[in-house]
Amino acid sequence: MPVSRELTVTYGGVAFGGSSARQIDGFTVVEKDYTTAAFEFSFITSASSAAAFATECTAVEDAFRKPRQDLTVVQGASTLLSLKQSDNTGFDANPSIIKQGDMGDTGRSRFYHVRIEFGLPANNLLLNFRRFSTINVDYSPERRRTVTITGTYTANSTDGVTGSFATYLANAPTYFTSVLTGIDAAASWDKVGEPQVERNETDKVTNFTVVYKEILINQSLAGIDDAALIDPTFSIVRDRIGPGDSSASSLGFGGGGSFSTGAGGVNTGVMVGGDPGTTVTAGIRPTALTINYTTGIDSTVIKGLQNMMSKWTTVIRPLIIQQVGIAAGGAVIVMEEAPNFGDLYQNRFSASMTFHNYTSSILSQRITVSDQTNEGKVLKFVWSGEAYDYYEYAAGKVRLKTVTEEREEVTGISDTNTYVETLVKNNPVATGIANADKWVVLDRTPKAAVLRKGLPGGDQPYVAETVIVTVMQYRNKKAASTANAGGIVGGVAT
Repeated sequence: MPVSRELTVTYGGVAFGGSSARQIDGFTVVEKDYTTAAFEFSFITSASSAAAFATECTAVEDAFRKPRQDLTVVQGASTLLSLKQSDNTGFDANPSIIKQGDMGDTGRSRFYHVRIEFGLPANNLLLNFRRFSTINVDYSPERRRTVTITGTYTANSTDGVTGSFATYLANAPTYFTSVLTGIDAAASWDKVGEPQVERNETDKVTNFTVVYKEILINQSLAGIDDAALIDPTFSIVRDRIGPGDSSASSLGFGGGGSFSTGAGGVNTGVMVGGDPGTTVTAGIRPTALTINYTTGIDSTVIKGLQNMMSKWTTVIRPLIIQQVGIAAGGAVIVMEEAPNFGDLYQNRFSASMTFHNYTSSILSQRITVSDQTNEGKVLKFVWSGEAYDYYEYAAGKVRLKTVTEEREEVTGISDTNTYVETLVKNNPVATGIANADKWVVLDRTPKAAVLRKGLPGGDQPYVAETVIVTVMQYRNKKAASTANAGGIVGGVAT
């Protein structure tokens, strides 16, 4: 018959010991470490008939095939052990029941040994239920650091309700900040991924992996980190070419003025003396700078095309222009830009831009000179029956020099007609050429188009595309005299 005792074990609502017919035999065993616990006990159960005995055996064996149940061990009115799935004090119980043969085994009784293993909450080290973590600091060849933090959070046994995933979300950010501060309090970090946030089916244990990268330069004009921009990449390529430029015309009727320049050698459009200048330093062409930019956009901060476009115009684009200006050493002109909002479902953004930086007011210059001589031969056909018979007469030689000046230059003049007026010279005289006094300018035609370069946000100078064609003739200048002037004297032709 049942023997009443003070010790009662209850698992999943099924009681053993106490006043029940399932008598606890021998000693109980309790195991605990930081992450797990186990409880073992033995009991004898019996029944008055074969049918009742079979039913009882099935009932107790089924009770310990069911995982994730609550366990209590009570001595009289005092609870010795409470490991409950329901309040996160012990979770994911894994029970086993063994009938291994004992003197208590008869036709109407059976001896069983039971072991129940549990996971325990991380509630004894004041780590906000973080069970453990590992920290890896990886240095790239450039010494940029990547920090990978892995670890585990358990469910909250203090409130008995909060699962491990919610516990992770609530406490991990503060922990991550403390880790990064411990590595380098002066550094800034970008969370570039959480490749693992894995919780088990019952939400009692969450394993995590999070990756941070060191931020080396500002992500916006406002500061080192922009919460919406994740792991941006930003490359700048400077392209300088030297296709060749003509030096200033030595003929004396070209430009001759100059421009004052601002920071970085960029032209300010203030013309100093005479026409726009034609002095050019060999090989000084605009520096072309090409950038490629990509970034992830944190969807918890912003998402959607409209917000992404706003981030481009207010944060990313101004930063790019600033950094390219630093690379160029002065003001830059935005020649082309191509923001790519195409990967909206991935919330990623990319852009390419092309810039120019002017280090000289003359951007390109080509001077072409042609020298044509007509030998002064006049041929008159002779009607002699031969097709190639001519009389040949001497006439004055004609030597023409044509100078074509083509250039691009920065100007402070926005109106094309006003600019062309600055190129006009009255009675131009050739100088700086051999026998300059023997050359006379017959025709000079300046032509130009003034264009506004660049997109808003960068410098937007006016650039004149100029072509000046000058035609001169060589002659031995003769002054008027009685011998060669011609006229009427006393009614007699002279």
